[in-house]
Amino acid sequence: MDYTKLWIAFYRGGDSWYHRLIRWWTNSVHSHVELVVPGDMRLGITPFEKSCVSIRPPPDDPDSWDLLEIDVTPEQLAAVWLFFCETEGDDYDWVGLVLSHVTPLSIRHGKRWFCSRWIATALAVAGVVSVGEIGIHDSIDMSPQRLWERLTSIVDSRTAN
Repeated sequence: MDYTKLWIAFYRGGDSWYHRLIRWWTNSVHSHVELVVPGDMRLGITPFEKSCVSIRPPPDDPDSWDLLEIDVTPEQLAAVWLFFCETEGDDYDWVGLVLSHVTPLSIRHGKRWFCSRWIATALAVAGVVSVGEIGIHDSIDMSPQRLWERLTSIVDSRTAN
């Protein structure tokens, strides 16, 4: 079977107040996450720039990112792109982000996302990981750290087999 690479880029840099706040609030090493598809194009959403799902430029500080590599089929990569096209322009979900971390409920507003929830959903919709593996529905606070832990566990178990 033909495989290609997909990378999930976790941001651990940034001394700005909002990156420090996110890391503290989520008890995380990482404050942001993006998908990197072949051609070094980054897909995702951040609240501090465009504030919508979009293609993002390569980072100015590549050493501040932890990359997790996953093999995907061409069909899975196409499904990631389709999910991106379907959600491109969707807004950042401030309400869902805050309420998911202060209540025992998973709060999500229709066409709004925060970075780690968008990545987890993209990977599940594309069949790169299953909904059960990634834990979209059993994790109300899908922070970058929680996503990192789930994905590294999945990648480790796949390479062990």
